[in-house]
Amino acid sequence: MSTTRMSGLSTFVRVALVGAVALCAAPALAQGRDPVLREVKFADGTVVTRVPIGGAIYLEGRELFEPPEVPRDKDNRPIRKGFEPYKDLKVRIGGTVCRVLASTLERITIQVHPSVKPGKRRTIKVDIKGRGSVSIKVDVLTMKEWEASKEGGVEQGGESGNSQDEDAERDVLSRFQIKKFIMVKGGAGQTFQIEGEARGLPDGLKVELVLLYSKRQIRKRSVPIRDGKFRATFGPYTEKMLVGNYAVELIFALNKQSKRRVRRWMKKISKAKIQMYKRIVRRGYTSVGGTGPKGDILPEDRARQEEELQGHVRLVCDSAQTIMDSLNEAYAGAARTFFKPKGGSNYDKAKYLDWLVKSGYAKDAGAAERIERDTSWASSRGHFDDAAWADFGRDKLIPALAELVETNDKFNGQYIAPPNAKADQLSQFLVSNIAKLYESRMGDLYRRSRLAIPRDARQFPFTVMSAPKVSRKYFQAKKRELLRTVGLEPE
Repeated sequence: MSTTRMSGLSTFVRVALVGAVALCAAPALAQGRDPVLREVKFADGTVVTRVPIGGAIYLEGRELFEPPEVPRDKDNRPIRKGFEPYKDLKVRIGGTVCRVLASTLERITIQVHPSVKPGKRRTIKVDIKGRGSVSIKVDVLTMKEWEASKEGGVEQGGESGNSQDEDAERDVLSRFQIKKFIMVKGGAGQTFQIEGEARGLPDGLKVELVLLYSKRQIRKRSVPIRDGKFRATFGPYTEKMLVGNYAVELIFALNKQSKRRVRRWMKKISKAKIQMYKRIVRRGYTSVGGTGPKGDILPEDRARQEEELQGHVRLVCDSAQTIMDSLNEAYAGAARTFFKPKGGSNYDKAKYLDWLVKSGYAKDAGAAERIERDTSWASSRGHFDDAAWADFGRDKLIPALAELVETNDKFNGQYIAPPNAKADQLSQFLVSNIAKLYESRMGDLYRRSRLAIPRDARQFPFTVMSAPKVSRKYFQAKKRELLRTVGLEPE
């Protein structure tokens, strides 16, 4: 790392990080987002809040449960004996376990067990092993109540909960597979290669492929289907790869296809299957960057990445605090003008000294006296020095903030994606909070002195983010949050 000194400010450090890139490699499922339940539906797509005992229902959401593929023998025939695709998924209604008929990342199909107790606001709880649980409430009706209800008078259509429906949905899902997902190194950079199947679909329909890392979307692209297959690449990338598990998400959405091709194809399949094809989501995973045998990710891989990230965050926090201190010093000195009465020849020194201590700009009376003796920002009689303030903003504070933004951008830009998205956002919050506080303080001073603010004293060569609060306390709170985000304890 190199150090640059700026007049009037403390040390600012430009980052120059070296070493291998690494990040914690959690199991593939742990890398997914938390499961979410949004609504309950019937097979015809109707959203419902009341369900009958014995009926088949869809639980729709995102990041739910995708069962493992059925193992196959040497002749590629499925081996179903002893295979339990839903052993890591449990769905209960009012505490009673219900049969899972089919499951994808966006929909779980279940049959309401006959022993579920009827009643209002029964909880449907979905437990996914290793990933937690989610729930939603419905009213459960007896079959007699259901037949007498408005909903019961409407034919549901589609899924009935029998084995034929279950096999049909499994058949549809099995048609979409990610067969290959690897990262290869070449002269032009590092490239992700994806190959997969979308069997039974006409040429010209498309699947969307989304490259993910640690819950975050990195890139996405639309890929045409040819002869029931598709292939695509992401890259080549010259940036450093973050070490860990990457996912590629395959999304087939019926409403994003060519209407002409879909109409022709839909004539050949049943209405029940059309509903199943409405949205299909599958995932594949690959690990990148491990230094262990066979590319395994080792604890030291994670430690190296964490150390680099922590060093950068410490630099951001220290530099931002230095800039904030310089702003506080300038404002505290200029604020004596607020204690000069209109038409008065001098300011009220006693009130000014008292305000410096009570507002936290001086830690004690001695520090307040030292600030009071400094006439860099206001004269000895309390006249605001607008030229000194304009020079400070234009030549010191704004360039220092711009340098910090550049440092943060360079650190994150060396990777395919920021190592920690939240840390990147909080770093931007620190810079923006200082910029907004500078503007606010400048506005107070210039209005009090009835002066126009110079245009070049408030032009920032970077995007200033909005924030819920603009204050010294909010700045400190976000700084502490940033440190904790990367595993550091605030001092």
